[in-house]
Amino acid sequence: MKAVVNRILENNLNELKGLSIEGEIPFTEEFLNELIGIFLENNSSQPTDGIKAPASSGAGLDISQILNALDKKELRIELKEKLAVLKINAKKF
Repeated sequence: MKAVVNRILENNLNELKGLSIEGEIPFTEEFLNELIGIFLENNSSQPTDGIKAPASSGAGLDISQILNALDKKELRIELKEKLAVLKINAKKF
């Protein structure tokens, strides 16, 4: 599986032309506060020498490479009653 993903990334997502993803992901207030707490905890314990960890998951997938290969990408957060909604619109032409 990793070889397939790496091949797709090396080809700048060209094998996925016509890809269209639209959706909404709801986040509760509690989840966002927990996420902020984790972010603050991780940033306060790391050295401040300017080195950043790569934006990837545990499987070694570089999410920033995928985002950079998309032709259109929009991420928005809308706040509703104690709920944040992340709206996603991503396309590969």
